[in-house]
Amino acid sequence: MININLQIIEECKSTNSSLIKLANEGYPEGYSLLSINQTCGRGTRKKKWTSIPGNLFLSTLIRPNVEIIKLSQISIIFGLSLLQFIKSLGLNKKQIKIKWPNDILIESKKVSGILVERYEKFCVIGVGLNINSHPGEYTSGINSTCLSNHINTSELKLSILSTQLLEFFYKNYNIWLSNFLNPFLNQINSNLAFLNKKINFNHGKMIKSGKIIGINSDGNLKILLNDNNYLYLTSSETILKTGNICS
Repeated sequence: MININLQIIEECKSTNSSLIKLANEGYPEGYSLLSINQTCGRGTRKKKWTSIPGNLFLSTLIRPNVEIIKLSQISIIFGLSLLQFIKSLGLNKKQIKIKWPNDILIESKKVSGILVERYEKFCVIGVGLNINSHPGEYTSGINSTCLSNHINTSELKLSILSTQLLEFFYKNYNIWLSNFLNPFLNQINSNLAFLNKKINFNHGKMIKSGKIIGINSDGNLKILLNDNNYLYLTSSETILKTGNICS
């Protein structure tokens, strides 16, 4: 089993950046940083993550000894772990979905962001979770929410929440190291946002549309095209928009 070692710091620019430095110094798998304040949080594709004090800013270090091609699945496993953790807090389970590959939506609004940064000998996984507040759509360009809109968060402590989330993740991570995504496929697909809905996406130089069927054992998104053939998306960046439920 991997020992979870959670360190709490008052402030940093980015928990991921801070933990990457420690990883390069040889810190062990399971070492994690929780920052009370984060001044320059980072999201995917070099976007800024708006870090409002009172929310959760957490990063953890892993050193998976697996084929490089499998490492893209890490973000999916962490997304599932985050879904399981949020459900454990007492939210209406039907309201919570995974937007492939790892965004968590509550009533179709984004409540979290995950950034996985991979290096030759380690990966650092960062998560921002909106606990008590969230940025406005005008500021962030994203329709977002926070846990306090759905449950009472007044008694929640960031350190306890972080430990609980890490326990969900490392339990799943240990299973993933031996079996990869196969044990998780049914649970992921049953909680997938926009399942059986039409999406438009970039494919080469063309815009195509099709229906989301689920993910496969490689973590790719399976799409049923209008001509009844299947296509697999490897990156969420190709998705342009989602549509209505398909019959």
